Formats: sequence, C-alpha cells, structure tokens
Amino acid sequence: MPGAEPSPPGGWSTATLRARIGRPLDDPAVRDLVAATAEAIGERQGVAVRVRSAGGDAIEVAVAGGELAALGLVAELRRLTDRWHRGRFGSPLWAAPSDAPDV
Repeated sequence: MPGAEPSPPGGWSTATLRARIGRPLDDPAVRDLVAATAEAIGERQGVAVRVRSAGGDAIEVAVAGGELAALGLVAELRRLTDRWHRGRFGSPLWAAPSDAPDV
C-alpha cells in the first residue's frame, strides 16, 4: 500500500470488488477470509498485495505492478471466494460485471 514502504518499480494499481447483495463483508468471518485470500494469492504469485479497505459491500486491494496484475488478482479472488460463498451460503458473493455500476 502506498505509504510506509517504498513503491515497487511498476507502482501500485488498485482494484475493487463489490458485493452482489447487501453488506456481506460486515461479517468478520467473511471479511477476514476474503482479505486473507487476496494476500495468499499475492504470496503464491510472488506479487505484493495490500488490502486497502474491506468491509460493507466491497474490498479494495493494491497490487504491485500494472493494472493487468491487479485485474488478474481480483479475477482469481472473485473466483475463489465466490465458490466458497456459494458453497457456504448458497448465493454468489460478488456482483457480475454487468451488475457493477458504471465508473
């Protein structure tokens, strides 16, 4: 995350995932699992990842490198945590790209 540590050579890129319904990340168990999964993906891929914010209806991550690295990380985060959420709660966690608000 920008701040205390030096910026990586490619800088930091951020990406956000938004929940499909409600505020599931207000549940500490869901929030902690999603944040830990984001960090684990970064460790597995050898990429620095910082959870900038997580709670309510969204998680924002900063990824060392360009936008493509951030996009790839959140795609994998979406895939893994959505599968977990469907198995545990019977519904998707994340909004489909067509459900996301225009930015």
